[in-house]
Amino acid sequence: MFPTVEIEKLVSQATKAQSLWQETPVGERLRNVKEFRFQIVEQKDRLLEAVQHDISKRPEETLGAELLPLAEACRFLEKQSHKILGPRKIGWLETPLWMSFQNTVVHRHPRGIVGIIGTWNYPILLNGVQILQALVAGNAVLWKPSENAVRTAEVLLDIFRLCKFPDGLFQALEPSPAAGKALVEAPIQFLIMTGGASTGKIIAKNLAERLVPSVLELSGNDAFLVCDDADFPLAAKAAWFAATINHGQTCMAGRRILVPKSRAPEFIELIKSHAQKSAPKPLVMSSQAEVALKVIRDSLRDGAKLEWPATGVDSIFQNNLFAPVLLSGILEKMAFAMEATFVPIMGVMEFENLDDAIRIINNCPFGLCASIFSQNIPQAKKLAQQIHCGGISINDTIAPHAHPATPFGGTGQSGWGITQGMEGLLELTVPKTVSVARGKFRPHYDLAMKGAPNPKSFLENILYGLHGKHFWKRFTSWLAAMNEGRKL
Repeated sequence: MFPTVEIEKLVSQATKAQSLWQETPVGERLRNVKEFRFQIVEQKDRLLEAVQHDISKRPEETLGAELLPLAEACRFLEKQSHKILGPRKIGWLETPLWMSFQNTVVHRHPRGIVGIIGTWNYPILLNGVQILQALVAGNAVLWKPSENAVRTAEVLLDIFRLCKFPDGLFQALEPSPAAGKALVEAPIQFLIMTGGASTGKIIAKNLAERLVPSVLELSGNDAFLVCDDADFPLAAKAAWFAATINHGQTCMAGRRILVPKSRAPEFIELIKSHAQKSAPKPLVMSSQAEVALKVIRDSLRDGAKLEWPATGVDSIFQNNLFAPVLLSGILEKMAFAMEATFVPIMGVMEFENLDDAIRIINNCPFGLCASIFSQNIPQAKKLAQQIHCGGISINDTIAPHAHPATPFGGTGQSGWGITQGMEGLLELTVPKTVSVARGKFRPHYDLAMKGAPNPKSFLENILYGLHGKHFWKRFTSWLAAMNEGRKL
């Protein structure tokens, strides 16, 4: 299914296919996207079985968290791509008066060959959106699937073949670390990578040496702010959902739970009520458990308390099953608050007031998303503007960030760039400005020509006429400029 092919051959095939594809009208490209949307419905059972095999995700969770959002992302592209990718004429209201003889249009051109290093935790949604946006923007795609979701990658590849994209336009590399390294070093024009921050830094350094731009969607340690006026049962249910969906293997999971100091015990008990009904979760990568256990032990050593599981630290990870963990007494300098984990884990951090809460949230080096629970919506919106991250949910968590029309991306150690919505589509293009001049009036030419009429006085009067502080001086400057303009 994934034959070993030299990367040079793949790039050569992609280059030829992309040169023709970029000339294909957007409407024709979208026919393939529409067929892809139909096919993920037709191939639903294969996809559900593949994801369950690869990462033990329940079918209902795959339907709600992957297939439905991906189908909506397709529909968004079908409806909006013409407008987003079409030429943008600069209107006369946006044009400086002294450039009124210019007619300017901004065009969007594809980047060329886009490399995508795929992820495994949401193997249908995240890979599908990134691949489709790159193709719709007019690029060719070389995709390196994750070695942890091979069967899902095989089904996705079959679906793309059924959609009859041109030969060579979309190609999959073997799902191996070696193939990922080869893709990063290949003569591509753009790279999208979803993964851990440590790997992202290595890739960014490699790309920087060749000035290859990228989108890096990296780790998270998201904040979950519960204000004093919040609906506490609802917030606790949301916090549990965020920490345990996909067995805790979600970059947007709210792990740092900030609660008013006076109400922390109440919130902890609400979380425990959910924990008592839960079972340990299977993990795809045992190495993630090792990282999390070190973070837990380091935090306990520094004063945190293990609230759940009640059986102690040694029972957390057994037979590749990770029991959901709740810690309390987390301080902002503890390992839990500063490092990324990828397991079902959450820690309660107490705050005195909202200014204190914002300071604690922004002290973490990761800035992917955050959640705020409050019944005071105007106040919550103000708090959202103070949090350093890519997206905020108010009175909800995780799900709103799958909205196909919204950008998705982080700040700080959570990476850079956008992989969704209008901004994500534009990220896969480069702007080209085309300006057409009318008439023969070009006073700026005289600036570089010895012996030509000196436009200095004319330009000074234009400057003051447009931007001067005093009305009368602006008026007289305009009169002078018009008089001098006739002499140029």
